[in-house]
Amino acid sequence: MAEARVPEAAPQQVRFHRSLYAPEAVEEAVRAFADLATLEILRNAEDTLVVIQHAHPSVSGVLADELANFALAETVARSREVQS
Repeated sequence: MAEARVPEAAPQQVRFHRSLYAPEAVEEAVRAFADLATLEILRNAEDTLVVIQHAHPSVSGVLADELANFALAETVARSREVQS
């Protein structure tokens, strides 16, 4: 008997421009969400790119947005620490 297979979702990419997101904040967000998906960080001069694969089904529809929210909040928190 053949088993029905659910097709694997294509990798999702989230681009974090360095003018808005601190690279360290993106790295912290990736560490925080690492248990929910396979996350890969790619860097260039302008962006930090996160590739999301194999996301847990319960969060696959919102993971990219939550990752971005976390990275933004972490960027703000870090900028406040520097200003203090």
